[in-house]
This record gives sequence, structure tokens and C-alpha cells, in this order.
Amino acid sequence: MKKMFAAILAIAMMGMLFGCSTNKSGEENSYKPLLKVNSYVYGETDNNYKCDKKDLELIGVIEKSYENGKKPITLEDKNLTSNIYEEGLEIYTEKDTANIVIKTGSDSYSKFEKIDDD
Repeated sequence: MKKMFAAILAIAMMGMLFGCSTNKSGEENSYKPLLKVNSYVYGETDNNYKCDKKDLELIGVIEKSYENGKKPITLEDKNLTSNIYEEGLEIYTEKDTANIVIKTGSDSYSKFEKIDDD
């Protein structure tokens, strides 16, 4: 009986030890890349998006960023706010779609789609 209790206690302690280290890593507090534009929240769907620059229309730049992914973007946040991408990155709309596109490098783009608020 004592051996069974000791084994259960050891398993429980190992679970607590590994569970605590997972919680401290912050991974469960990380949110997907989000962006607020025109009073809507958009979620990133492709961080290596291939598009033609002539199909993009500049609408602004990221004005506020949390840059760590540990905060979601909500309707209470200001427009042109990101939880991942840094301030100053260009934001575009893509013609003939409802997509928002961020220019992340010289020829690199990330695509965002509106998150349903229903």
C-alpha cells in the first residue's frame, strides 16, 4: 500500500513539475498575429503571402504594437494596432478581396482575414 501511495505521489509531483514549467514558458498565453483595421479585427492566415504589389492599396501603417503576442487585439483597441508586428509596417487592402496585407520585408507579405464577430 505504501509503495502504491509513493508511486502515485511521485507521478503527481512529476506532473506538477512539468505542468509548472509549461505554464512559465508563456506559450499558452501567446495569441496568433492579430491586427485591427477599420474597426475590425483580422487574424493572420499566411505569413509568406505571394501577391502582386499592383493589386494592393496602401491604407496606413501600424501605429501601435504590443510586439509580443501575449495580448489579443480586441474591438476596444485603436485602429492600426498589432499584437505581433512592429510599428511602421505598411498596411494594404487587396483589390477584389476583403484581405488585409502587411508588408513585412522588401518582398515579404503577410495576409490577414477578418475574424467573424458573430
